[in-house]
Amino acid sequence: MMGFEKELKRLKKGDWVKVVWFDAATISKVPTDVNMNEIPIATITETVGQFMGVLKDEKFHVPHIIIVTERSGDMETWTSIPLVLLRKVVKLVEREALKSLKVYTKDGSFESVSVILLKAKPEGAKHEEKATTPKKC
Repeated sequence: MMGFEKELKRLKKGDWVKVVWFDAATISKVPTDVNMNEIPIATITETVGQFMGVLKDEKFHVPHIIIVTERSGDMETWTSIPLVLLRKVVKLVEREALKSLKVYTKDGSFESVSVILLKAKPEGAKHEEKATTPKKC
């Protein structure tokens, strides 16, 4: 497991994690006479989500870390990353995780989940006004 055995064994299903991993990259418009050592080729990706487990795929038997990266109703989006691509796995507390998650908004921008949660009112929430008693002089 490439040195991540301890971190992965400590994780429980539902733990918030940040996974730092190598991703593939396409490098466009590279001059034919360029020195390959001058072009950065590594692509480091950070993915935040909730840990589901480590599974081996049935066809190639390669272990993958599985994290939930999105939820909508009773549906989830899972991200599956082969362990050989991992650079770091960091367990997060929920507050840290929510700060780093981004949501695509209707106007085409991105907002952090924590900002959206602050703006949202829970359904059925009532605004309570405290009654004040006038002070007697």
